[in-house]
Amino acid sequence: MAEQRRRTGADRGREESAARMRPGGNAGAGGGHQVRSLYCDADRPRFYREKTECLRFRRKLRVRAPEGPDGG
Repeated sequence: MAEQRRRTGADRGREESAARMRPGGNAGAGGGHQVRSLYCDADRPRFYREKTECLRFRRKLRVRAPEGPDGG
């Protein structure tokens, strides 16, 4: 008999999001798609340092591209 997994806050968040959103044009059979993210920083790793120091408000420069016909 398979053991039932406990639902987490992330599970509930996904369920709530799914109830309010539709899959995009790049969605696969399961309704989702992979997203590649490229995080950029300055010569001195300011953004990385802000992250590792757990600053509540920090800067982040991110470029995202969905995988699919145009995204790779």
